[in-house]
Amino acid sequence: MEAGRVVAKAYFQKILSQLARDPKTGKIIEQIQLYTHSRGAAFGAGYTESLIQMIKDNADLFADAANETDFVYNMAPHQSGSVTAPEGVDEYSHSYDRDKFQAMI
Repeated sequence: MEAGRVVAKAYFQKILSQLARDPKTGKIIEQIQLYTHSRGAAFGAGYTESLIQMIKDNADLFADAANETDFVYNMAPHQSGSVTAPEGVDEYSHSYDRDKFQAMI
């Protein structure tokens, strides 16, 4: 999770530069969707946490900062019972019974 927090902070300006903006206001209008796989779910949780905080801290750059993060989708998350998205973010996880690692808690 900590690595995700660090990377989100380091790349925040690059992330913003790639998002669609309203041509009239210049505000960011494109929502962010996050996808993770396996052990990346923990990284993604930390990443999302920092991203949300930086969006709040820079709310004036967004048309709707409160709804900038659309959702998090975790594919076969490792230890799926112990990793969750930050509060207020819709999270979806896809797992399967034969993956002995994703089901470990």
